[in-house]
Amino acid sequence: MKHIIFVALLLATVTLAAQCPEPESKELRFNLNDSLIEQEMTALSHQMTVPLHYNGQVREFISLYVNLRHEQTDAMLQRSYTYFPVIEAVLRQHGLPDELKYLAMVESALNPKAVSRDGKQGLWQLSPAIAGKYGLVMGDDVNQCFNLEQSTEVACSQLKRLYAYYGDWLLAMIAFGTSVGTVDKAIAATGGISDYWAIWKHLPKEVRGYVPAYMALVYIMNQPETYDLHPMCPVIRN
Repeated sequence: MKHIIFVALLLATVTLAAQCPEPESKELRFNLNDSLIEQEMTALSHQMTVPLHYNGQVREFISLYVNLRHEQTDAMLQRSYTYFPVIEAVLRQHGLPDELKYLAMVESALNPKAVSRDGKQGLWQLSPAIAGKYGLVMGDDVNQCFNLEQSTEVACSQLKRLYAYYGDWLLAMIAFGTSVGTVDKAIAATGGISDYWAIWKHLPKEVRGYVPAYMALVYIMNQPETYDLHPMCPVIRN
C-alpha cells in the first residue's frame, strides 16, 4: 500500500541499528556532538510546554533522520510549510502547546493520505474507533480522516482528553500513538510510576521510539540548516 506510514520504516531501522555497530563516522553525513546537542535541546525545552530530553534513544533518531533518512526528512520539512500553519491555528483554538504539531510528523511524516497496515488513516493516523467517536466519516467516497482541518480537530480533542487523564504530555502523546491500555499497563509494571522514561522499557518494543522520534524531530526542525535541510518549494494541498 503506497501510503504506509514512514514511522514504521524508521522504527524498524532503529531496531536494526540497536543490533548492529554504527557505521564509521566518515561514512555519516553528520557527526553528532552530544554535548552541544544536549545544550541546544535543553535551551529549546525551556521555550516549550512539552519537555525535551537528550539521551541514547533520542540520539538514535536524530542520527537516523539527518543521516540515513536525510531526503525523507527534507521532504517532511517541505510539507511543514504547507500543513503547519493550519495545524498551529487549530492547536491555538484548543489552547494546546504549539509543539504538538511535530507529532504529526511522527504519525504520518506529514502525509495527509497516509494509511497504516492496521487501518489508521490520515495526517494524525486516526483509528476507525477514534474517528467514529468524534463523528468523522471514513468511507470510500468520503474520508474525513484525510481532511487536514477535521482530522486535526479530532487529534486535538483526543490529546486534550488524554492530557486531562494523565496530567503529563509525554504520557498523553504515547497513549495517542498507542492506547491508554498500553500506557496504563506500562505504568502498572513500574509499580505506579507515571513518568515516561520510567515506563519506557515496559512499553512494547515497536512503540518505544515514538516519543524519542518526536523529540528528535522537534530539535531538527528548529534548526534545519544545521543539518543541510532546505525545502525547495511548498507542497500544494490536495
